[in-house]
Amino acid sequence: MYHFMEDVKHQQKHHDNSTIEAKAKLIALCTQNLGGFYQANDTIESCAHPTTDHIVKIHITDANLVERTHMRMRYKEMQRQMNLESILDQVRKRMSGSAPQQGVDNDWANLFFDFAEDISDPAMQSIWANAMVHELYRPNSISKCSLKFLHSLDNWEIKAFKKVAASAFIGKNGHPFVFRSVDNPLESDPLFSQTRMLSHCIAAGLINKGTRPLSVGFSFNYQGEDQVVSSGHLPEGTSVGYYIQSFTKIGSDLYRMVIKQPKQAVNDSRHEVWELLSDFLELGQCA
Repeated sequence: MYHFMEDVKHQQKHHDNSTIEAKAKLIALCTQNLGGFYQANDTIESCAHPTTDHIVKIHITDANLVERTHMRMRYKEMQRQMNLESILDQVRKRMSGSAPQQGVDNDWANLFFDFAEDISDPAMQSIWANAMVHELYRPNSISKCSLKFLHSLDNWEIKAFKKVAASAFIGKNGHPFVFRSVDNPLESDPLFSQTRMLSHCIAAGLINKGTRPLSVGFSFNYQGEDQVVSSGHLPEGTSVGYYIQSFTKIGSDLYRMVIKQPKQAVNDSRHEVWELLSDFLELGQCA
């Protein structure tokens, strides 16, 4: 009976400690994002994020409703200001060369700043900075829909997209695409290894589900030079047994934001595809 009671006490203590740690995690989250854990009993609790290295100390401050509201709003606006300053500093550093006289659409800019001020993750801030740089040099090239879509993406979705985009080429129309040796996006493909990531991108609306046949006369860019699928005996428009899978408008915009050229990893991935295609197709520079 004694051992049973000791086990019950031990389990209760473990449960209490686990609950305290979980509550500390909540308070730390509110502290990081709101400046504190605001309560209706006229107090504000705050603490650092709990770790195994130190005991969490929760600080309690007295504050009435008006004070709590002002503190939360002031803290939130300070965080937003720091986010914007970080992104705009990256924009300024990445600008090189003269930009066109045409200005950025005011509604686009308002939407950009409304979204960007809540982006605190460094990797995502870098992507948002790229979006602004691209729009400054090519006004009206990135849609507001693409900004809204980017705002909803998680980091893992960006990583999945990057793995697919690493093997993408740019077509004559200026939009990216990937070469395929099969027309089923879910089927394993010796020419394109990121099948699982591709399915994520298709489901997210970044890449078109359907493929279209690669044909004689199709032109695209590789390493800064225009290339064309040619054949000495087949007329233009004839299918050559391979396929292309194009990015959607949003996917094309996202490609511009996340892929910076030149980048060795991207070049290596595309070079592998180029080598495989060259073994079976006639590829040459446009005349």
